[in-house]
Amino acid sequence: MFKDTKTYTNVTSVAIILPAVTAFSATNPAARLFKIHNETFELLDMVTFYSNLTEANTSGQMTWKIEYSYKQAYNMADFSMPSWNLLLQQLQKGSVQPSSPEASMFAQFMSHYYVLYKGGSWDRSTSQKHFCSMANIDFKHWFACSGQL
Repeated sequence: MFKDTKTYTNVTSVAIILPAVTAFSATNPAARLFKIHNETFELLDMVTFYSNLTEANTSGQMTWKIEYSYKQAYNMADFSMPSWNLLLQQLQKGSVQPSSPEASMFAQFMSHYYVLYKGGSWDRSTSQKHFCSMANIDFKHWFACSGQL
């Protein structure tokens, strides 16, 4: 996420990283559909589809299923910058406070990141580094966020 250059506190734009159809370690293949208003071109939702490789290898047939809708999974009213700011705050709290209500949202985020791969577990340090990578586009702020300065 890109933040304002004066205070570095508010999200000013967002770069959406897409899942890969070609799976790498610890993921299933996935693709994302962007729902766009046909007159205003406003982003309405992002829906991610996945294929379970274990099931595909067992059955010999690859099927695609909806993994999640971004709006539903993260309770986003819209994709405005205030909504992204709120999501970022919730994910930050969930990444560092395992007993917070936001922790389940962060766990869901990590599950989506790995496209429902069931073999992963994340400790607090890994969670914080993941959050820092998402929230900080530059190394200076990433290092500060992750405590590695």
